[in-house]
Amino acid sequence: MKGLPTEGHQKWMAPLLRSVKATLSLNFPSDLLASMDCTDDSVRMDVKGGLVVNVRFSPAFENYVETVQALGMLGPYARKPFEPSFVKERTQFVAKQPGHVKVTMRLMKWWRDQQAWSCPLTTPSDYVLELIVIYAAQQCGKVAQAQMIANCMSLLARFDQLRVVWSNYYDPSDVWSPLMLQKPLLMDPVNPFTNVADPQAHLRRQLQPFAYGTRVRERESSRESNSHVSRPTIRLHESALNLDDGSRSHLSEEFG
Repeated sequence: MKGLPTEGHQKWMAPLLRSVKATLSLNFPSDLLASMDCTDDSVRMDVKGGLVVNVRFSPAFENYVETVQALGMLGPYARKPFEPSFVKERTQFVAKQPGHVKVTMRLMKWWRDQQAWSCPLTTPSDYVLELIVIYAAQQCGKVAQAQMIANCMSLLARFDQLRVVWSNYYDPSDVWSPLMLQKPLLMDPVNPFTNVADPQAHLRRQLQPFAYGTRVRERESSRESNSHVSRPTIRLHESALNLDDGSRSHLSEEFG
């Protein structure tokens, strides 16, 4: 949004969100809205039918480079309110993926919705799953759908070992150096200051057991099946645990 100050978010964000909520409450059709609340950084709308919309605001910059430069001048805690500034680039990064990758994204989100997560902190977001799928596709190429799902599950089952740095929008050397020490590391492909797999998010507490359990059940089901169609051996490059975009290990791990 143009005109918003680039500092002092704690002063103007809450009043802005309350004002937006009041305006939306007056203009949004009541028969479509289940609830509306202000969070710390958004106006959250639960639309009837299961759709959840979070309206967020951030100062507007002239271009992507200016946005990154502005964040580079701030401390780590002052950068969080600027996350919405990267929505355009994030959307483009996901939207440009091939059709078979997008199908896998939908299947992984469906799998997530079938699990009994204890709380939102342990539930993987759409963005985390999308990046896992994109990374698996980059490492393994186009493979059968069942194998693609299995590769993604293998990554999630070892989530605590994940180390992924992209080079689509920024150079890996531009990554904020303290992030490189974090584990797991799943860098935001458009924001060099954000680890999407923030260790503080507690994702691995349930994500790894659920993914591992799915892989075990899949293998057991395969053994018990009377089908004579052979299932492909799932090969996951060791580089799935240590991304250096462009370099792949000759080692691989087989999941029978």
